[in-house]
Amino acid sequence: MSRALLPILFLVFAALLILLLAYSLSKRRGRRIEQPLAYKSRRRLFTPAETAFLYALEKAVGKDYRIFGKVRLADIVDTEVYRGVGDKAFSLIAFKHVDFLLCDRRDSSILCAVELDDRTHRSEKRRIKDAEKEYALNSAAVPLVRFAVDSSYRLNEIRNKILDKTERATAAQTPSDLLCPRCGADQVARLAKAGVHRGKLFVGCSNYPECRFILSDH
Repeated sequence: MSRALLPILFLVFAALLILLLAYSLSKRRGRRIEQPLAYKSRRRLFTPAETAFLYALEKAVGKDYRIFGKVRLADIVDTEVYRGVGDKAFSLIAFKHVDFLLCDRRDSSILCAVELDDRTHRSEKRRIKDAEKEYALNSAAVPLVRFAVDSSYRLNEIRNKILDKTERATAAQTPSDLLCPRCGADQVARLAKAGVHRGKLFVGCSNYPECRFILSDH
């Protein structure tokens, strides 16, 4: 074989290889289209415990703040890229979120992050993740308020903890609005466990059963 033909044969071989690769990729794409990925709805955005707390949170400070749920940490804090440090910082927050985020109702500026802690937060692995999350928020000067999962929530306690962190009191909803109008005790958000309203969230008097006041949502 003439040496002059070697470059030509090499080019022909390379072209055939490229065509084979292109054909293989197109077949793979075709199979993906023929067999689409399947998804199903989670049905609920929040767990029952998160739903109950969100109900109480809205009753306590909903007139003063915009409340967002399950917000990515990367949408709350940003990283500064400097000799690779930014990449490491981002990896620390990439797959984390906060349970709730409170923002200014006028311009959506970030005011406070809220975490709801159940018993899973007692594990060592979860404590490490919580510490990483707190470090990122503290570094960015974003206040964080933690609440423990409970069967009922006193609205005034929620409101006072939020206002203490945000240093922001408004006249939209005074503490007296969160007191029972009949006996003056704290109003409490809880889940009805019996009766025709069983399974529904409601706000009532913390002095039950002596006081049976219930706040209407209508």
